[in-house]
Amino acid sequence: MAKSFRLPLKLLCAVGIIAYIVIAKHIGFCISWRDVAIAVCISSAAGLLANVTVLHQLPSSTVILAVSILGYARSGLIAKKDLKEVSITILPRTVTEHAYSRFRWLYRLLYGE
Repeated sequence: MAKSFRLPLKLLCAVGIIAYIVIAKHIGFCISWRDVAIAVCISSAAGLLANVTVLHQLPSSTVILAVSILGYARSGLIAKKDLKEVSITILPRTVTEHAYSRFRWLYRLLYGE
């Protein structure tokens, strides 16, 4: 049976970071290293939390997603305006307004209002 070839995670991360820097410079995007560091810390903390709790894949991925979204919103990496633009792009405005009225508590939790 043929052996599968897997690249080490560190190599994949390094390639991703290099691609991010090269593409950002090419399009004239100013990289905020503070935001990058915050995103890495939040994602790592969410992954560590899921790993320490030894949950099955589905609850574990839900924990990672929830902690990441809450962390990104609380730290200001995802602005209210960005969230609104994405939701309107994905869903019709009437659905978005109905969802906002129904999940206002979640919006308040994310942005501390």
